[in-house]
Amino acid sequence: MDERSEAERRLAARGVTIRGDEWPDLARPEHDGYAKIKDSGDGSLLVWLLVRPGIDPYERRAFAEWAESRIDRFFEHGPDPDGWQRVEADHSWQMWVRRVELPEI
Repeated sequence: MDERSEAERRLAARGVTIRGDEWPDLARPEHDGYAKIKDSGDGSLLVWLLVRPGIDPYERRAFAEWAESRIDRFFEHGPDPDGWQRVEADHSWQMWVRRVELPEI
């Protein structure tokens, strides 16, 4: 049985997987995910998605939905609307993800 969320299956169909077995040393404790997009040089974009190892399945599903929408927006509008940060070392764009609980209104 496939335990991936619908968003994660849609991403996989596009060739994008979410890795949960590695985590960058430079991640902060409040980070739950990481997204990176880089021009492959042949006109296509390479996408990396990482989630904190051991993340709750609900949070992983929410990350997949968020990542899918951010990737689509990047393809449509570029990096500016969502605040992607430029990584000069490899000319990629990155975004760290952290879950924030908003107060009730």
